[in-house]
Amino acid sequence: MSEAEPTLIGGAVIGQSHANWPFAKLTADSRGVTLTVQLIGTYEFPISDIVSVEKFVLFPVVAGGIKIKHTVAQYPPNIVFWHFGSPAGVFRFLGEQGFQAAAGIVVQS
Repeated sequence: MSEAEPTLIGGAVIGQSHANWPFAKLTADSRGVTLTVQLIGTYEFPISDIVSVEKFVLFPVVAGGIKIKHTVAQYPPNIVFWHFGSPAGVFRFLGEQGFQAAAGIVVQS
């Protein structure tokens, strides 16, 4: 029996579409980040397609997350993942999964 992949559950903004908690799932590893949003789609971001990962605050003290700036032409430019907690919690999760800022990626926590 295999262990489930570590996941952070939250909400998302994909272009003009919004998904509330708990309909978005963020996973990450040393190769990149994947955001799966129910009824909207799955967005995979290899390290090579990430320009920056920036802090995003939805409701101060209550909910925050990250905005992924990327170079994937097929994806909307506005990609946000949030959860109930601080953006620092999302950055901590990314680090625990092995996602490291590669050369050229700006991580603004």
